Formats: sequence, C-alpha cells, structure tokens
Amino acid sequence: MSIALKRILHIGKFLFPVFILIIVAIEARKELASLSISNAVHVIKNIPTGGFFLAITVGILAVSMMFFYDFLMIRSMKIDITIQKIFRVSWIANSFNGIFGFGGLVGAGLRVMLYRSYVQDNGKLIKNITWMTTAFITGLSFLSFLGLIGVLNIWFLLQEKPWLWPALVIFAFLVPVYIGISKVKRKKEKDRVGKTGTAVLYCLVSLVEWLSASIVMYVIVLLLGVEMSFRQTLGVYVISSIAGSISLVPGGLGSFDLIFLMGLKQYGISAETTLSVLLLYRLVYTVFPFGIGLAFAAFEMTGLTLKKVEDRPFIAPTLETTGVLWALRRRFFSTLSSWSLATLTALTGCIIILSVLLPTAANRAHELRILVPKQLIQISFDLSLSFGVLLIL
Repeated sequence: MSIALKRILHIGKFLFPVFILIIVAIEARKELASLSISNAVHVIKNIPTGGFFLAITVGILAVSMMFFYDFLMIRSMKIDITIQKIFRVSWIANSFNGIFGFGGLVGAGLRVMLYRSYVQDNGKLIKNITWMTTAFITGLSFLSFLGLIGVLNIWFLLQEKPWLWPALVIFAFLVPVYIGISKVKRKKEKDRVGKTGTAVLYCLVSLVEWLSASIVMYVIVLLLGVEMSFRQTLGVYVISSIAGSISLVPGGLGSFDLIFLMGLKQYGISAETTLSVLLLYRLVYTVFPFGIGLAFAAFEMTGLTLKKVEDRPFIAPTLETTGVLWALRRRFFSTLSSWSLATLTALTGCIIILSVLLPTAANRAHELRILVPKQLIQISFDLSLSFGVLLIL
C-alpha cells in the first residue's frame, strides 16, 4: 500500500465521523426544533432519589459485564494477573472507549499499554486484543437477526429510514462469519488466538453486554413513566445501536440518539420525555462510569506502573532504539494520570457547588430548620461553596 493511500485512509477515518455528525445535525434539525432542554432536565429532576440510584446501580452492573471480555482473553493466554487488575483495566478501557470510541481503537490501545508488562510476546497480545475487540459487536449482531426475522418490532423504523436495511442485514450475519473465521484460524498450527471455544464465549459475553445495556435503557424508560414493553424498547435500542455503530462516532453520539428519538416518537412518546431518557442513559451508562474510569486510570497510569514496563528485560532494548517515541508515550500516559485526578477534583467541586445552589438544597434546608438553627445551616452552605470553589481552583 502506497504512502499516499495510507494517508488518505488515515484522513478518511477522521473525516467520516465528522461527515456523519453533519448529516445527523441536518436530519435532526426538524426533530429537535421544538425541544426544550430545560423541560427534559425538569423531567429527570422529578425522578425519586431511589429511582435515580437504581438507574446508576443498573448502569454500573451493565458496564461491569464487559469485564468478562478481558477475563476470557487473559485466561486463554494463561497470563497471571489478579482479578482486581483485570477489572480495573477492563473498566478503564471500556469507559474511555464509551467517551472517545472510534471503533474500539481507544480501548484496544489502553489494553495494550496496561497489559504489556505481563507478557513476553507483544505481538500475541495485540492479536488477542484485536480478536477480542471484533467480538464486541457480535451480541448486537444476534439481536439484529432477531429483528430481521420479526421477533423484535423494528419494521416501522426501517420503512422511515430505508438506508438502515443493508446495515441490519450485514449486522445480522456477523456472528456466523465471526465463528467461521475462528474455525479457520484454529486450523493454523500453534494459533490459539482464534480458538473456537473462546470465540463462542466472546459472543455470549457480547450478547449479555448488549442485553444489559438495553435493560439500563428499559429501567430508565420505566422510571420516567413511559408505557413501553421491554420488547419494544429493545427493538428501538437495537436499530439505534446499529446506526450508532456504523457512524464510528464515539458512543454513537447523534446518530444513535436521533434514531432512538424517532423510534419512541412512533410509540407516541413526547420528544422531551425521550430526550430525558437519552440524557439519563448517557449519564448512568457513559458519564458516571467514565468518572470511575478516571479514578482507576489515576491509580493504574502512574510513574511506578510505567517504570515496571521499562524495567522488563525484553522491552528495555527496544526502548533504547525507540527512545523518543517511548518518551513521548510515557509523558502522555503520565499526563493522563494527573489529568484524571485533576478532572475528578474539578468535577467534585462542581457537584458540591450544585448541591448547594440547586432548589433541592433549599428544600432540605427548610426541613432541617426544625432540628438545626438557621445560622448553622447558612454556615454549612457557605463552607460547602468555599470547598467547592477551592477544589475547582
């Protein structure tokens, strides 16, 4: 492949998501013209505190399901890593991937960086991570097949957006293709990367992952008082996820949301309510796990961790010949650790300030006046505001 062609492909990978976002923005203009963000946020604020924590708990459990990808990969490679380490790396990779995305490249890169000190064959590690990453979509593939044969009701969306038809057909047959390729790879001598049994387990984990994510969406739908069955919610979620996946936009942002908005509209759900569902879904399944991922990243990506990589005998000679590249990479990941801590501190400060300024704080204060003097409540508010500002600074 010529250098010019490689450059074109590299630029294309960046421009394609941007192009999709522009198209989505144009398509969404008429759908979002009458929407009110403030009304959508007001709907979320009316959710009982217990319901909000239920959504967060279900979201955390759903993200935790992705741990089994890494667990299966590490066990198939027979690497001695603790369960806690695997869980942290998995959470970092998946939560960062949910925010930055780009077809799983971010998650794959982080896994290579954090697992490489435990292996002696970096090539084998990269192959296994690549093979595992391709399995992420197989669960959606199985659900797409259910939609194709009519088990899930998605026909009304396909009629409105016929360009989703070829995507649905392609996605529906990815599982047999993936299993078939694994059988071919298994025939290669000493090649355990594409082992069929592991491939099937990857597919099962992927199915559980996608079902867990759809359950998060369904729980949020119920919390907001939307009258929809799980089958209906799953159908809209699947076709929206297909649109989000082919866009290559991080988290399917825009394309997923637009199709989901149109899907719930067909069931008579108002745009403000649907927007509330999407905002809460993004919060509990993407933003909140990303915050936890930042905490894990601050712990994992320290100078000590990077020093362990440098001290490995089989890596040291390579570092001598690629010193500049490694220095830049080491500086980036060391900065990422500091950046993670700084972001968490700033977010904590913002949360403290909001907890004081929001109307709910005034309501709580009014109830506390029965037990606590008014002056003491005011002092606690002033201290909270001061701490919040100090944390941001």
